[in-house]
Amino acid sequence: MKKNHNIVSRVENNSIKLRAEDGSQVPDQQSAFREFVLIPFSFLGAVLLLILLMSHSALAQAGSGRLAGSVKDATGAVIPRSTVSLLNTATGVNQNTTSGDDGTFNFPVVSIGQYELDVTADGFNKFRQTAGLKIDVNTALTLDVVLQVADAGQTVDVTENTAEVHTTDTQIGQTIES
Repeated sequence: MKKNHNIVSRVENNSIKLRAEDGSQVPDQQSAFREFVLIPFSFLGAVLLLILLMSHSALAQAGSGRLAGSVKDATGAVIPRSTVSLLNTATGVNQNTTSGDDGTFNFPVVSIGQYELDVTADGFNKFRQTAGLKIDVNTALTLDVVLQVADAGQTVDVTENTAEVHTTDTQIGQTIES
């Protein structure tokens, strides 16, 4: 009976006091401010920041395409760590990359325009492509480059004196001393 009397007196006084076992708290002004003002505005700020960052990255990719490919030799073997250069012929902007261990290269964001591609690797002739490399909006070009083995040029430098040989004279001479 005493338990019911406490509930009634609390309701009559219009001030409810909760026990720790109840698991709830009476909201005070700070927690109400935090719950109804700070949390929603923080969430709204985070959403706006995310939208701003996403739109900035979308603008960076607007009006662009990509170029990827592989570098191989005449037998089809991949050539790792070759230097790949992409030059925009209108603006003069040059992008460089190195092919990976699997021979592949990638230019993920390439502005629209006409390009020249140069590929070099040790022991191979330089490759250059100037035609057919036009990047339009959302163009994804794949280009497989085949490098030719460099011509072996040898230079022989002779630094010793050689014996004099006469090919027009058939005489043999010898000096005898006594």
